[in-house]
Amino acid sequence: MKTDKKNNIAKWLHIAEKYFDATATAEEEKALASFLATEESDTPEFDEIKAVMGYLYTARAVEKRDNAPNKETDRRFITRWMTAAAMVAIVAGIGFTGNRLFTGTKSETGELYIANINGTIYTDKELVLDKMHRTMAMIGNTTRGNSVEEQMGSMFNIPND
Repeated sequence: MKTDKKNNIAKWLHIAEKYFDATATAEEEKALASFLATEESDTPEFDEIKAVMGYLYTARAVEKRDNAPNKETDRRFITRWMTAAAMVAIVAGIGFTGNRLFTGTKSETGELYIANINGTIYTDKELVLDKMHRTMAMIGNTTRGNSVEEQMGSMFNIPND
């Protein structure tokens, strides 16, 4: 009985030696790792082998974890690209729409006159300038009936005092 145990220990020590010489097969390495997890390996001969193999297995696990693709980083990368693509589409859309919208009548000096009044676009120079001057005069006029408070009240339907 003791001879079998000695032969078994010798066999595992031989496989451990092959493991440290890097000549053990993958199957032998797995078998050795399985053996080291049993009660039979709870002898002083295997303490150092367990420590070294445990350290190497832990190092491999950390290496795999650190080199594994990070889903959060991938999501952020995709989000950044989609945001950039959306911004390009918005800028292109504004450029295209702006080019179509602002094709009004140009003056002799190349100025463009455009007014959007209640959803209607006006490009007549005299009309646009007249509306602009009237609006500017209303903004600057703070006489009774045209104060900021009254204008705000009329916009938000707040009754006057």
